[in-house]
Amino acid sequence: MLIFFIFAKIQTALNSRKNKMLVIQNLSKKVREYEILQNINLEVRQGETFGFLGPNGAGKTTLVKIILGLMQKTSGDLELECDKKQIGYLSEYPYFYEYLTGEELLLFTGKLFDLKEDKIKQKIENFSQKLSFERNDLKRKIKDYSKGMKQRLGFMQALINDPSLIFLDEPFSGLDPIGRKTIRDLIFDLKKEGKTIFFNSHILSDIEQLCDRIGIIHKGEILVVDEMKNVLKKHENLEDFFVQTIES
Repeated sequence: MLIFFIFAKIQTALNSRKNKMLVIQNLSKKVREYEILQNINLEVRQGETFGFLGPNGAGKTTLVKIILGLMQKTSGDLELECDKKQIGYLSEYPYFYEYLTGEELLLFTGKLFDLKEDKIKQKIENFSQKLSFERNDLKRKIKDYSKGMKQRLGFMQALINDPSLIFLDEPFSGLDPIGRKTIRDLIFDLKKEGKTIFFNSHILSDIEQLCDRIGIIHKGEILVVDEMKNVLKKHENLEDFFVQTIES
């Protein structure tokens, strides 16, 4: 009976782990005497859209860079339940070699993931339609792109490998209202496909519409993690909850 109980507990723990795409435990980042992140504990569930909120300088981008391996943590544990080839990433300020055309950049990115050229071109065609990106624009050099065009190109690059885990750092930056709606609709489509999405944004109305759960970080510490539906039951909107949390 005892053996059965122990086995059942182990199986429950393993099943619970399978539902987590990202697990962070007691993670800290220190630069000289300054602690950028302090004992971060966070789980992101498979198939959810998680909104990570905080004022400028709170540590949001630092945490994402540590998760992606672009920056080293000082202490703590971090576990990703997918291969890094299954990750897509859009940085807040996407930077590209500007003398490539948009199409050349996407072909280069796709080949990094060992995709065949015809498959990459098929994906480019698909995303061009979804993101209202004219094919002629993809033949132009990136140096001639507007901020909004670079943002949409960054989205295409982040999704070219059909990732199961997607990190978006301020994905609505530099977009006009039509561009924001286009990106919002695309994120809804990704949610329907079962993708796990982790994103930072200061546009709380979009977070409110898109996210299943949110976490709020301030001065390197996570103050709260909760279901969006729970937040909206108790507060008129996410902005009120965010301001109260930060100021309390």
